[in-house]
Amino acid sequence: MSLKNTYIYFFLLFLPIARMLSADCLFACQSSGQRNISIDDYANRIFSSNIFIKSKTNKKECYVGEPFTVEFELYVNDKIILTEVLNEKTPEFNNALVEEEEIGTLRYTYESIRGEVFRKALIRKYVVISVKEGVLEIPELSLKINASLEYSPEFPTDERYYSKINTYSSEKIQINVKPILEADETYIGAVGNFQLSSMIEKDTVFVNRNFEFVIEIIGSGNLYLINAPKLKLPNYLQIVGEPSVIDSIKIKNGIFGKRTFIYTLKALREGNIVIPEQVLSYFDPQKKKFISLSTPPHSIKTVSIKKIEQTANNESKDKDYLSWFLIFLGLLSFGTLIYLLRKININSNKSAFNQEINIKDNRKKIIDEIRYFSNFNRELLLDFLFKTIMEVLVLQLKLKNDELSVDKIREKMKNKKFDIEFTEQVIHYLNELKRLRFYKIDEQLDIEELKERGIEIIEIINNK
Repeated sequence: MSLKNTYIYFFLLFLPIARMLSADCLFACQSSGQRNISIDDYANRIFSSNIFIKSKTNKKECYVGEPFTVEFELYVNDKIILTEVLNEKTPEFNNALVEEEEIGTLRYTYESIRGEVFRKALIRKYVVISVKEGVLEIPELSLKINASLEYSPEFPTDERYYSKINTYSSEKIQINVKPILEADETYIGAVGNFQLSSMIEKDTVFVNRNFEFVIEIIGSGNLYLINAPKLKLPNYLQIVGEPSVIDSIKIKNGIFGKRTFIYTLKALREGNIVIPEQVLSYFDPQKKKFISLSTPPHSIKTVSIKKIEQTANNESKDKDYLSWFLIFLGLLSFGTLIYLLRKININSNKSAFNQEINIKDNRKKIIDEIRYFSNFNRELLLDFLFKTIMEVLVLQLKLKNDELSVDKIREKMKNKKFDIEFTEQVIHYLNELKRLRFYKIDEQLDIEELKERGIEIIEIINNK
């Protein structure tokens, strides 16, 4: 039935009643000794029966901790003009956790009541979780409204419109809240329908160093009231402090989302250890029973940081020896090449000039190689810088195979009259390259600044 037809239907239905009312009023006015009802009282009767607030819930009874929704709808007879809402008193709940749902813009729909057309709109919606058994009373919601009635034969006012300010309240309703019985130590206070997941931060951790273990409770229900599961751990695992809680929750016809608990743990011994399964339970109000969930066991390898440092030192030494050996081979080949070139050009009149040009070209080539060496692979770049600096030092200081050590480099640079401060700068630069390369230090590097320092050192050494 269309809205227009509804109006016609309403008019035809209401017309006989209106005539009767009109006749009664006329009779009352004309009858001697009988008191006529005032326009104001008549308007109040119309307003009180044609503007009202209805409250409703999706459940008549629930368990402690079980969420349910409460809606408040405003009804206005279509013949009444709703001018404005002057004030609102929202409900104040006791013994309950309440979350208001965002309903957006008011949207009116139409409903037929007693054969008349009413506009209705959802004005408030709440998700309520009772925290106490017994009878929970849904409090009233009140609106102070300015409304108007238009002049009609049935309502003959002195003006075209008759306006009246009244307060309208919803009726109080009650919810029966039942207790949850027989909960055991695995119960985490969760009521609803949930799933469980868990994860660890990493598979390998250091002994006596903190790492994270995460448990996520996912589903619908009283997520805000879920307690952190009590972990049952072997004596070689220790909990550090209280778990952190992170919520990702949506309020829409209930409460949905996840509650995340982040535990900080510490392993007290090395070896292959296991975080055992963790068992927890929640109450399913639909099935009216407790449901158990468990996390899978997580295997972790724990290592001693002293052993890691010792292994790193050994690897560093091995790599140092290998680097020195490779440098020595490279320098030996380079020296052999220079010797052969000198033998070939020994009788040339321009040998001295050519040699000077080659040295300058070689210096420029080395600097250009450093400057334009790719920054993509950090380890290759650090190896290249270290190797290049050492080649220059070997050539300029005439170092022998058994003199490729920090002490020998310092001694040779002192004999060559290098500035003490510059000598320590070179030693520090070499040590820094080795530290960054072999100890896997995870830090941000200014690669270009590292390159420029190397170029500056090479130019000073070559110009000595």
